[in-house]
Amino acid sequence: MNVVEKYRKTIIAGLLFILSLCMFGCGNANSGDTKGITLTVDTVDLNGEAVTSEVFKDKEYTLVNIWGTFCGPCIEEMPGLADIAAQMPDNMQIIGIVCDVYEDSDESVDDALNILEESGADNFRHLRINDELAEQLKQFKFVPTTILVNSEGEMVGKAITGADINAYKELIETYGQ
Repeated sequence: MNVVEKYRKTIIAGLLFILSLCMFGCGNANSGDTKGITLTVDTVDLNGEAVTSEVFKDKEYTLVNIWGTFCGPCIEEMPGLADIAAQMPDNMQIIGIVCDVYEDSDESVDDALNILEESGADNFRHLRINDELAEQLKQFKFVPTTILVNSEGEMVGKAITGADINAYKELIETYGQ
């Protein structure tokens, strides 16, 4: 049984929840240029540890993967993201934002942690979403969406929408040292 089949109920429930909020969709589309937009973070990660925008200052660039526990393509790309995280250049890091795990609720946290553990993608930090972060990310209509930000949280280039490990690797080759 693969990860998607195992979490089928969670995926369906999450999809219905997210669709009802009209916040994100699961799919593939071009999100356009994000250059000049700054991502501000003040939330907690899946383990409840506080995370602020200071997290971006740790490296020159951060690959930010926005995903959901309800999204089959998001879950399927996790092993590839784990591989990327393990081979990240010294000046880069990867962070996940789980769009259906909220800062003030433990609902779906276990699902997210199980997905990450089973896929090996527990080797990088994943953040819970809150209202402020959701407002910033509403421009992205689909998950997974991956963006690159600099050490100030400013988005660099275009968002990559859809599970596209090769496109992430191209970003890393372009900006990594």
